[in-house]
Amino acid sequence: MGRIIQTFVKRVGDELLEKSPDSYSTDFDKNKVAINEIIESGHLKCPSKRIRNRLAGYVSRAVVLRSK
Repeated sequence: MGRIIQTFVKRVGDELLEKSPDSYSTDFDKNKVAINEIIESGHLKCPSKRIRNRLAGYVSRAVVLRSK
């Protein structure tokens, strides 16, 4: 059985990919930096570093799945 992804992570991750799909890649670290820049600019409110990392992982995985 797989791990269940939180609804918040799915919703925000999909919104990020819809707004700027070319800004994200399959690399987790690059996505983490990109999401951190969005958080610092004030366009996204993220309660913790753990949620930021989950968002970056979800976006990375979604990019891989969409490229297939």
